[in-house]
Amino acid sequence: MMEENKRVLLGMSGGTDSSVAAMRLLEAGYEVTGVTFRFYELNDSTEYLEDARHLATLPRTRAGRNLSFCLVHYPVLLGRKNSGVSSLTNLDIHDIARISRSYAMGPFYAVTPLEDQQRLLQAIVRHWTQGAGSRGNPDRAQALATVCPAESVDTAVEHLTERTGMRPRVVASSASWPAHKHAPPPLCPADVCRMCEEGPVLLLLGTAQGLAPEVLARCDGVLRPIRYLGYNHLSVRSAAAILADRILGDYK
Repeated sequence: MMEENKRVLLGMSGGTDSSVAAMRLLEAGYEVTGVTFRFYELNDSTEYLEDARHLATLPRTRAGRNLSFCLVHYPVLLGRKNSGVSSLTNLDIHDIARISRSYAMGPFYAVTPLEDQQRLLQAIVRHWTQGAGSRGNPDRAQALATVCPAESVDTAVEHLTERTGMRPRVVASSASWPAHKHAPPPLCPADVCRMCEEGPVLLLLGTAQGLAPEVLARCDGVLRPIRYLGYNHLSVRSAAAILADRILGDYK
């Protein structure tokens, strides 16, 4: 029998979660090597900053400010043929807000028509922007300040139109390739980036099993799936991070 490999390379953020993971691995008998990123100069060395300095010399169009996420909880697919409303989750709001702030994006819209879900959303945002959360974690307050509740996608479009003075192009994300051979070809991240250089873009993220057909039919375009083949069921917040980096990232 092959001997079990007891060595683990653990990526560490410096926060509580990764520290607890390291401790539990050690208690389980694993040999743990932690790795992290260094964002400061060490021994007066600036060698690792060469890439960053090169990037700083490149022209910037600030396309990120024209891109807004819209997390849609209605109408979304709840099965193959049924559409309805999904529940809002704390993790999705937190993580997508942090992504939006990290990439200097526009407002982050969270769409739900349910009054109890709207109250929950307002309570989350209020805690982190006005309550104890804002005093304990100012960085999180900056992220959650980007959140804009909306009753529908139309409401989000209207708000962004008023904010920017232009109607945004509405682009849908999807985990599926077009079902019909005569469907328009899906957009790639570079296409969306070019749109952002011309004006505002509202990028729809579906919850549950994805955006309902009636939402897709009203969009100006649909992004191609993140993966071409095989398993393609990322969490919506993971997909948001990948899409933001493919559209706006420095290393495109």
